[in-house]
Amino acid sequence: NRRWCLAACAALRWHWRERAKQRRQKTEAILALRYLNLAGVHRLMAPNRAQWADPVPNWVIMGNREKVEWLNSILQSVWPHIDVILSDIIEALVEPLLSETLKTSGVRGITLGFQEFNLGTTAPRVESIQVDDHDLDNMSLTCNVKWKGNPDIVFAVGGTAIYGGLSSLTVEIRDLVVSGNLQVDMSLMPAPPLVAGVRVMFTENPFLSYDVGVKVTPGLPPMRLDVVPGLNTLLKNLIGIILRD
Repeated sequence: NRRWCLAACAALRWHWRERAKQRRQKTEAILALRYLNLAGVHRLMAPNRAQWADPVPNWVIMGNREKVEWLNSILQSVWPHIDVILSDIIEALVEPLLSETLKTSGVRGITLGFQEFNLGTTAPRVESIQVDDHDLDNMSLTCNVKWKGNPDIVFAVGGTAIYGGLSSLTVEIRDLVVSGNLQVDMSLMPAPPLVAGVRVMFTENPFLSYDVGVKVTPGLPPMRLDVVPGLNTLLKNLIGIILRD
C-alpha cells in the first residue's frame, strides 16, 4: 500500500508539473502575440503557402495597421479614370525632363521621347493602412503599397547614333513591380471641401524591379542599349524618375 501511495503521489506531482508547464507556455505564447507583426505571420504560415493565396485573412488587424480589401476593390474599379489623370500629369511633368536630362547626360547623337505612356489596367494594392489623426488640423495615412503593373511605358530612341539615323528603336518597360510605404498627408479645414491640400510621397525609396525590352524595325539587325555610351544609364535614371520620384 505504501508503494502505491508513493507512486500515486509521484504521478500527481508529474501531472501538476506538466499542467504548470503548459500554462506557462500558453502565457508566453499569448505575450508573444502582442509583438507579432505581418512578417511574422507570413513566416509562421510559410509551410502552408501552397494552400493560401494570401496567408493572412482579410479580417486580420496587425496592431494599428489594418487590411483594407474594400479599398482595393474601389481602387480597381476607378483605376481606368485615375490612369488617365495620372498618366497625363506624369507625362507632362517628365516630358520636359527628357530633353534636360539628355543635355546633361553627355550622350550624343540621339533623340529621346515617349512613344506610349499609360499606367495600364492593374491598380496598385494597399496591403495595410495606418491612420494618424492625433492632429486636429492634419491627417496622415501610411499605406503599404504593392504594384505589379502592366503599364505601357515606351521610349522612342532615334538620332544619328541609332542605325546612322536611318531608323529608330523603341525601349519598353516590362514586368514592373513597385512596393513600399506610401504616406498621404492631408491638411484639414472646418468648411467644405474639408481637405485643403494633399501630399503623397514614399517614406523611403521603394523597391523597384522591371525588365527592359528593345524593339527594332523589322529587317534591321538587333541593337543593344550599351552600344551607345551612356544610353543605358540615361534610361535607367529616367525610369527611376518616373516610377520612384
